[in-house]
Amino acid sequence: SDDCFIVLRKIFFDYGYHRYTKLLNKIYLFFHSVVFLFQIYYMANHFNPELFSMMSLQMIMFFYILTTMVSSIYLEDETVLSINSLLTVSWSIESAGPEIRNLIIKKSRTINIINYLALSLFAFSATILLPVFGDVSKLFLCVPIFDEYFGVWSKIPYLFYFSTLHFMFYSAIKLAYLLLYEILTIQVQILLLSEHILQISSDYDDVDEWQKLYNTTYQKEMYKRLRFCIKQHVTLKM
Repeated sequence: SDDCFIVLRKIFFDYGYHRYTKLLNKIYLFFHSVVFLFQIYYMANHFNPELFSMMSLQMIMFFYILTTMVSSIYLEDETVLSINSLLTVSWSIESAGPEIRNLIIKKSRTINIINYLALSLFAFSATILLPVFGDVSKLFLCVPIFDEYFGVWSKIPYLFYFSTLHFMFYSAIKLAYLLLYEILTIQVQILLLSEHILQISSDYDDVDEWQKLYNTTYQKEMYKRLRFCIKQHVTLKM
């Protein structure tokens, strides 16, 4: 594939903006927003420095996650348009010759390995926070809240909360990875463009420099090629 970072695109763009994913995003956003409001209410009613110091980081983290989920909905049209436009104007990695193609593949392979390791770390982090690995009442304020406000029914929101934890972590990094995907794709395109400019007159290397200077056909061809490269550069900047 010409898309060296297709796995990132599949995970965070194709699947991230699938209709079922968007539906889950809205459902989980509503649920966790309600839980977050309960947490604020609980902290206000049971405020003490120890509770605040223990739970403030968790509150900040989930506020960030909820913000990114809202942003994902709000910025959907712009994000989809931006990435689709980039994919439309992108040149094939074959377009600048086998040497550049191999260089791009080599660099992208290294970048992809780093990204996969980072994603594995995120998944691992979400997994070890699950209740099956120990008591989480000191980590998540929702646990005492569910017990206090829902009583015997507390297991229902409790299970729903922790079953959605991986999706919440996914939502937290989705926009960042989409931005990273665009940056990496543009870098590849800039590399291809630079190589095109370097090779712009390579098929005229055997022509004498003085002949090039006064050769109308050569001048017109260079003008056309330069316009083509400049147009691509302007398109990428947009």
